[in-house]
Amino acid sequence: MKKLYYATFEKGLDLIVEKYIRKRDRSARIRKLYVDSVLFFADEHFSFVNNMFINSYLVLDNTVKVGAGSMNMEMKHLLEKKNFKITLPKNVKKIKLTYIYANEKIKLDSKLKVAFETMISKLSKRPLGYYDTDIEFALISKDDGECMFVKNITVKSELSKMAIDQDGISPWLAYAMNFLSSPAEKEVSLDPFATSGMISYVRSLCFKKANVIANDEMTKNIIEIKRKAKLLKDKTFSVLNYDFLSNKFPIRYIDKIVTVLPDSKTKQALFFEKVKTLGVKVIVCLLPKYNSLYSMINGNYNVVEEYDILMGKLVKLELIK
Repeated sequence: MKKLYYATFEKGLDLIVEKYIRKRDRSARIRKLYVDSVLFFADEHFSFVNNMFINSYLVLDNTVKVGAGSMNMEMKHLLEKKNFKITLPKNVKKIKLTYIYANEKIKLDSKLKVAFETMISKLSKRPLGYYDTDIEFALISKDDGECMFVKNITVKSELSKMAIDQDGISPWLAYAMNFLSSPAEKEVSLDPFATSGMISYVRSLCFKKANVIANDEMTKNIIEIKRKAKLLKDKTFSVLNYDFLSNKFPIRYIDKIVTVLPDSKTKQALFFEKVKTLGVKVIVCLLPKYNSLYSMINGNYNVVEEYDILMGKLVKLELIK
């Protein structure tokens, strides 16, 4: 049986998220896709792990009303429903109820709000709280009038504990980049310009049997990469301190590269000369939006996917056999 879900993600990754959902559940149906969230139908067994998504919710009820009254209408609608139920595990002692709205013009009707919160507490047989709560319910209103009453079902992962690194790469963007590269067992992947090591760390953490190499020529960056490497258990994670573009780089074959390219066009051109000699089959790279790849890949790679995101242009390339 398909259920309606709502999930939030890093702004700008919408098209990648759509692809991710369809891969997890081929019969999934996208109801609405926003720049930072998605509303979709999927099988009940759809697996939520907090890697691509920041938060994920099961939609218990939803209405659509264009204008500032959507949240008040949804509260009224829920108060009028006679068969509305909330089921919770026995170990839940306290629940949290939040109101999330993108439209700043919304003003909640105070009487409706009190009646609604009283009903939720009565139906759940649990007191409402803000701290030390076991489960979160939310009333979410979007700018287009979509309003949902939802239950948070996110399964927390290590990524949710991480902050955006100094190079600006969030764990969710790192996951999306690795996802695009279609990770496979026994392959060797490299981030030649690893900076903080976020991309390599996420790949090693989230994808099974990954052989990951993080390389950076800056010693100060290597310290941070090694710190991340120590957090990994039973993972193949190698750290190298070389100039990838020099002849001293010790590795002679790499299956896939996932990286943020340097801003220098000269270095970008040298990068594409180098990867051909290493036999790299797949490259997922982030570069400035207005850089043209086609003059640099010299007919050696096909651009198979291309996305404009907040941080630049995200591109997937495959080696032409």
